[in-house]
Amino acid sequence: MERMTRKYMRMRIRRQEENASAHLISYAVLHRPDDMADLARKIRALRRQRGLTQKEFADQLGTDQSSVSRWESGSMPGFEHLVALAQMAGEEFNDFAFGGQDVYSHYREDVPVIGAVQAGQWVESIEWPADERFMISVPPDPRYPSLKRQGFLVRGTSMNRVFPEGTILLCISSILAQRDPSPGEYVVVQKRGRDGLIEVTVKEFQLDDLGAPWLWPRSTDPAHQQPVQLPAPAEGDENDDIHIGGIVVASYRLEGPRSPPPPKNHR
Repeated sequence: MERMTRKYMRMRIRRQEENASAHLISYAVLHRPDDMADLARKIRALRRQRGLTQKEFADQLGTDQSSVSRWESGSMPGFEHLVALAQMAGEEFNDFAFGGQDVYSHYREDVPVIGAVQAGQWVESIEWPADERFMISVPPDPRYPSLKRQGFLVRGTSMNRVFPEGTILLCISSILAQRDPSPGEYVVVQKRGRDGLIEVTVKEFQLDDLGAPWLWPRSTDPAHQQPVQLPAPAEGDENDDIHIGGIVVASYRLEGPRSPPPPKNHR
């Protein structure tokens, strides 16, 4: 009885390790039924080509028959067993396990950074020329699966309490999202002067006690302390033609010093 218990515990531990190592792959990459079914067929075909029973196949892979049975029924092998199966099949790992697809594409999305937000900086267009734009790879946003996101680089100090200079903001169009910003959300604001130039900034959206919308800077800079009320007054250069262009849904920034610290001298 004690020997059977020890054997059961070893099998249980092995299965837990297998499930843990497979978790990220199975849920982030091969969570689609068709992919799992294709892999199951490949494993079954590989075993039959070698003329092995599930038990014999399991022995060669250092696992148990029940694991092979689960794999052939659509369960995901652990990473170490996927490597062994690919070697046994004489294929590259990515080709065998994922059919040659980019394993990261299921949890990565390239978002274009198209311009900058900077209070006090007036420009002709909110978007940079094509050769100045760049891409940033970020996780998909399950809240907005059908909306395109665009990135803006933060410059200056007008929101440095929240978004230090160099932060990249990921935004969606409030029009395409078919909703207004909620109090506490950050928004990209466009303000057009009478000379036709545009200032693009980021502000915190808030409502006062009467329900009037306000745009608040969150800055340590004395030059950026005053909120702006919406809708903008009809007169005055400071508030000519101001509107919300997008809602910030995520941000990205590097932490720590702006440049790597010098290496330590271990003498």
